Amino acid sequence: MGRRTVDTTRRMTRNGLRAHLQQQFAQLPLEIVCAIVTIAARDNISAGNRRWVAQSLAIVCKLFCDAAEPVLVESVWIWRHTNFDNVRPGRFTRTKHLYVASPLVVWSPEEFPSLEALTGRPFDVERIQRARYALPPRLTLHFYAESWDFAGGPPWIETLNGVTHLRINDYSAYECPLELLPASVTHLVLALSRRPNSNTPWGDEYTVKLEDQVTRILASSRLHLARVLISLNDMQPGDAIRILAHMRQTFDASSCDARLWVDESSTQGLSAGEKELLDPAQTEIWYAGRPLHSQSSPSP
Repeated sequence: MGRRTVDTTRRMTRNGLRAHLQQQFAQLPLEIVCAIVTIAARDNISAGNRRWVAQSLAIVCKLFCDAAEPVLVESVWIWRHTNFDNVRPGRFTRTKHLYVASPLVVWSPEEFPSLEALTGRPFDVERIQRARYALPPRLTLHFYAESWDFAGGPPWIETLNGVTHLRINDYSAYECPLELLPASVTHLVLALSRRPNSNTPWGDEYTVKLEDQVTRILASSRLHLARVLISLNDMQPGDAIRILAHMRQTFDASSCDARLWVDESSTQGLSAGEKELLDPAQTEIWYAGRPLHSQSSPSP
């Protein structure tokens, strides 16, 4: 007798159907999956059906994996030794928050098409702009002066169109022309630099320049700022006290714009950088602090 011919088409159809049913089953609520597996377990296990046990475990594992995966990739931190060589294509398509902790890592904006928040340097923003992707609405910048290295035309801050929440760390008024903010920005946080000019500590001339900038952007009819927050968290305590006193004198309580806030949280505990790591989605930093002339932070 001749050798029996294997119907590969039928086998492929059967395998495809099994995979489809497993996928549908894995989409059921966990409680229903557990109930079905529990009911069927006694007969199949007592009958020594190892295949059933393996398939059931695979379905349950896939169920947990599908539930955990979006949470695992929602926020991604890139460190100095991060390696993307073995990352599955499309792994980060649902990533919403990206924190670039090292300038030495080359990452591709195409891998992160759904960003809502980015913490990084101007070079990281430049990568997104060169790839012609829209900038995420929430942006925290380290080392703004770095933008001088590649901004050959208009001031770089003008190119941040689409950003609604902007935080500039190590801010110095002489480095960044705030008057050229994009009209899309509604919340602005300026984390003042301890040493705005190399080894020169913060002095009154920097405070005066800062106050002048703040006055102009709050009065601008082109901008739509809902809040300007001056963060003193990284300042030396003595400098923070002097800056706050100077600002309260310049912006009199009777006429001070209610949109001007300050954050002078205690430097004890977590540093500003550690707080950033705990909030990669950038949901809290815009609402820290209190109005300039308030004596205590408002209740949340």
